Amino acid sequence: MRSFYGLLSLGIVCICLTGILTGCAEAPDQELTAAKAAVKAAQDAEADKYTPNNFVNVQKALQAAEDEIVLQNGKFALSRNYKKATQLLANATKLANELKDEAPVKKAEITKQVDDGLTLSLKKIKETRTEVKKAPRRAIDRKTRKQLFDDLDKAESAIAEGTTAFKSGNIIEARNKIGDSERILKKINDKLSTGGGMSLM
Repeated sequence: MRSFYGLLSLGIVCICLTGILTGCAEAPDQELTAAKAAVKAAQDAEADKYTPNNFVNVQKALQAAEDEIVLQNGKFALSRNYKKATQLLANATKLANELKDEAPVKKAEITKQVDDGLTLSLKKIKETRTEVKKAPRRAIDRKTRKQLFDDLDKAESAIAEGTTAFKSGNIIEARNKIGDSERILKKINDKLSTGGGMSLM
């Protein structure tokens, strides 16, 4: 009789344990896979280039979710809680999907700006070169004048490199080259406005 009750008790304990373990929280593996796929899709749409700050944020959200999952996995089974990780993954997926749609629009905007910027920069270089030629010799000596022309050549080379990059589809590099040219032109114009008194270094 005791043996029967002993077996019965053991059976009840096993059933209870099975129920408890079945109720343990499970890691959000599907949500993690979906989030990673969404981030990859956003990157494929060049969100990392044209919406870089937001793309960094979505990467941080994904990393935070992965860290939370690792943290929960290290806990005793009955105390695991993946609610925070699931929410972080949902946020990362949502933002990544938004970036995937936003990136092409942003790319088109930047492409137009860079295309116009290359043309405008060449125009500015031409105008500045004319100003340097017309500058009174009493205001700018021969050595300084030569330096100005050398810098104009550098600005023009930057735009040439930017144009090559633009034609090959490297829009961000082309934009950077416009920035290089603009900085050189600013120094030249500062020099002209002070009659040769300001260093170009």
